Amino acid sequence: MSIAQSIPAAEALRELADRDNSSADIFELPHASEDETPVQPSNRIRIVAAVVGTLLAVVLLGWGYQMLMAPETIEIPVEPVPTAQPAVATAPATWVEAEPRFESLEATPKIEAPAPTVTAVQTVTDTPAPVSTVEANVAEVETSVVNASPVQAEPGDKQQPVALDNTVVPVSIEELESRVLANVRRSLFQNDRRSAKAALVDFMQEHGETAESKALLAGLLLQEGQVRPARALLADVSRATVSAKLRLLKARILSESGDLTGAISLLETVPPAIEEMSEYHALLALLYKQTRQYENSARLYGELAKFDETNFRWQLGHAISLEGAGNLVLAKAAYERVLSNEAMPRSLADYAYSRLRVVSYRL
Repeated sequence: MSIAQSIPAAEALRELADRDNSSADIFELPHASEDETPVQPSNRIRIVAAVVGTLLAVVLLGWGYQMLMAPETIEIPVEPVPTAQPAVATAPATWVEAEPRFESLEATPKIEAPAPTVTAVQTVTDTPAPVSTVEANVAEVETSVVNASPVQAEPGDKQQPVALDNTVVPVSIEELESRVLANVRRSLFQNDRRSAKAALVDFMQEHGETAESKALLAGLLLQEGQVRPARALLADVSRATVSAKLRLLKARILSESGDLTGAISLLETVPPAIEEMSEYHALLALLYKQTRQYENSARLYGELAKFDETNFRWQLGHAISLEGAGNLVLAKAAYERVLSNEAMPRSLADYAYSRLRVVSYRL
């Protein structure tokens, strides 16, 4: 660089130095005393800036602390609850479980059921339950319904048999008949004979005739004096019929119509035990006496009298049959037993006493 070029540069530097000295004089303070230490202007500015920065830092720290400590607010949608009448006494919330609701069950895809709902009924209290508590209770109810085990039936319970494909197992004719007969007996107990007969006719038309239903309907018809429909109902009953009840009813119809031999023929076929059907043997013994078969009659009446010693009719029939068979000694003893029965009516007692005198005279 040449000397000519350096001179202007030196002058420029000198001019800048003069300007700095003049600006410093503006901020110069009065001279302090000899005991005081002068304070430079630049130090005061630094102190003010430090104080302002400290205040700003404290403000920022306080705001940040409030933001960190403030609870996080989460808005949870709540379905509107219908307004209930004010309760007299404050009571805790009561949850009534309705039909369970399954919106989605990925763990049990085989469950096919209509979407049940869980209804929560809450009494009005001064302080409503928090939303989190309500949701927790509903979740607990749904979980208990999903995980609930099927109800086991008691050993004594009778349930309708159901197949695995939810189809009802067909019920046997015997089971259906027992139900119908139970309803018929209930109607008869209530003196509703028309409903009883209608139920029997409907069952027989739909499922066919059975021995029990047929015998019960024929017995009702005979009690009402309807012999013709009862005879038509029992037209197919014969000696080969297994049911003793049907043979007994047919024998009564035959005996009332005068066919005593046909009635005896039906009753002599495999008679039941006296303990099971004593009226069967009583009718057969009466028919034997009416046809003058006194030995058979005396035998049957003797068995009946031993079975029920209080039945004076059987005792009197036994005495009459012994007299007819010629067993006068046994007949006299039988008449005396009959007269000792206090339950015998006056008219029968008079007849037994007269026959006792005749037998005693013949002896």
